[in-house]
Amino acid sequence: MPAGRLMLAVLVAATVVARAQQPAAPITTARDVPRITQADFRVKLNAKQVLVVDVRDEVAFKSGHIPGAIHVPAKEAAARTSAIRRLAGTRLVVTYCSCAAEQSAAEAGLTLVQHGLPAVAALVGGYPDWIHNGGAAETAASR
Repeated sequence: MPAGRLMLAVLVAATVVARAQQPAAPITTARDVPRITQADFRVKLNAKQVLVVDVRDEVAFKSGHIPGAIHVPAKEAAARTSAIRRLAGTRLVVTYCSCAAEQSAAEAGLTLVQHGLPAVAALVGGYPDWIHNGGAAETAASR
């Protein structure tokens, strides 16, 4: 490899490493809460790598939710952070709702992050996309 190309390759590699070592941007608004795609969520759910948190109201939860999800209405996220932390352990906490753009899920996720949970993501498309893409539904009667 010519010296010029070698030098360029070394500079590019150094830049990539430096960027990878930079801390993630702080999560200060609901928009900053990471999102997880339906496809990535399914993989992690099947591998039991997530704690699934339904942040919708009780009526919505009872009428159908992602199997295994726990119910924590968005307005209760702060008060239930310790319990969620215990249940999650080292797993990613995935919040979901039925809102366009995951508003309630992201707001609940922000609350959880602000109360010390290190790994939280909102499910892109929430429950409606889960069902639309063939996801199973669990109801209060089926538990």
